[in-house]
Amino acid sequence: MTRLKLFTSFGLAGSALLPLAAAHAAPPGFDKIDTVVVIYAENRSFDNLYGGFPGANGLANVSADQARQLDRDGKPLTELPPAWGGLTGKGVTPVVTESETA
Repeated sequence: MTRLKLFTSFGLAGSALLPLAAAHAAPPGFDKIDTVVVIYAENRSFDNLYGGFPGANGLANVSADQARQLDRDGKPLTELPPAWGGLTGKGVTPVVTESETA
């Protein structure tokens, strides 16, 4: 499906829900909101940006069992594997080689 068809489908589906949304009153306090700011940064994780916000349940609350990284067989990794070929692409400086990631 082309992107245009996909966006058109979402638009039509969303417009069908507009009468339902208008029938519901906004929760108390919503009338006091003047501006909504969306903060995002390329190549940043949710936790990097918002993990410390109240109610975000960021990485600070992760148990050791939840943070354990597994190999393809489901066994815990004793250490993370190297980034094969290095972390940086051609022409990017500073170069981080594969040996520097091990």
